[in-house]
Amino acid sequence: MAGVVVAGVVEVVPSDRNDAALAGLAVGLSAFALIGTALVLLAARRAERIAIELALYHLDQGRRAAAVAEDLRDEMERLHTDLARIAAHADIAGQPGRRSNGPMLGR
Repeated sequence: MAGVVVAGVVEVVPSDRNDAALAGLAVGLSAFALIGTALVLLAARRAERIAIELALYHLDQGRRAAAVAEDLRDEMERLHTDLARIAAHADIAGQPGRRSNGPMLGR
């Protein structure tokens, strides 16, 4: 684009009195500026859409991670409860007076 502007200035400066060349250059540069602006706007719109999709993806991943973490907390709580229950049964089974096949005291 800069090359077009320089070429246009080099072309118009020697023919300073030629208004048609100056008008043509102005129209050409305006067209290039319009096309460039349109391309920048299209790129900005696309970047915005991509950013929105990425934000929604990360939000969904965050929600899924929170749900998995909650499930893991529930599972850990259940395992802790089961472990406490098993330990209590082991303590009861290890006491001599409660064994069904063990020696009976007092007989």
